[in-house]
Amino acid sequence: MKTDLPNFALLIDADNDTPNIVAPIIEEITRDARLSVRRVYGDFTTPQLAKWRESLSRHGIHPIQQFRNTVGKNASDSALIIDAMDLLHGRRLDGFCLVSSDGDFTRLATRIREDGLTVIGCGRTHAPKSFVSACERYIYVENLSFIPEVKSAAEEAAIPPSDALQNPKKGSSPGAKTHPPATEAPAPELPVLRKLLQRAYTNVADEDGWALVSRIAVYLRANHSDFDPRSHGAANFIKLLQACGGFELKQRQQGNGTAHFCRPAPVSAL
Repeated sequence: MKTDLPNFALLIDADNDTPNIVAPIIEEITRDARLSVRRVYGDFTTPQLAKWRESLSRHGIHPIQQFRNTVGKNASDSALIIDAMDLLHGRRLDGFCLVSSDGDFTRLATRIREDGLTVIGCGRTHAPKSFVSACERYIYVENLSFIPEVKSAAEEAAIPPSDALQNPKKGSSPGAKTHPPATEAPAPELPVLRKLLQRAYTNVADEDGWALVSRIAVYLRANHSDFDPRSHGAANFIKLLQACGGFELKQRQQGNGTAHFCRPAPVSAL
């Protein structure tokens, strides 16, 4: 059965996070793409990565075992990069989803994009800005809702606290459902956010002063790969505009249907 969704490869750096992030990331990416390749890289003989085993079978992810032959050298990163280049030259994919917060993948992301393919990054808010900017879109996993998983007492005892539990400022507990962070997300202050939205509006507004809301969202993502309404406590872009104030929203005719448009609200309304 053929699908109109683009084919993506999901490549995960297991050394960089916990398996709790897999389900919400797959749910997020498969809204717009088909994950025809699913691989995770790491040394799964170590106690630190043992907890990945069950998650791999549950989500149909193929593990790529890489032994740590030299202390201080990350063989998993090299294997992921080599596989990514092989897949790139195979010319059967439309994009990649790189799951890591490691800046070592910055050049890989830019190289893939040079070939005209989409690169989506997924990781923590402490990811280096160089890697975030190298991706066409970067999703902070702290913004995703984590579905609780039922585990046995033995499994719970074997799984150490996640990085988010050790440092709550980096996000919510991966084992529980979370809500979009409103104060600890990597969001600018409200005046700065309003200026960002105003600049985007100015660049896409039509001659009568209205701007298609979806075009503003596309413009922001094109210039700020990590821009996400959930980082600002809003479920979607329209709700973000409503919460920020400063814009008048209206549904107007667009093609065979309607779409949301906006323009700056009158000064008296602010």
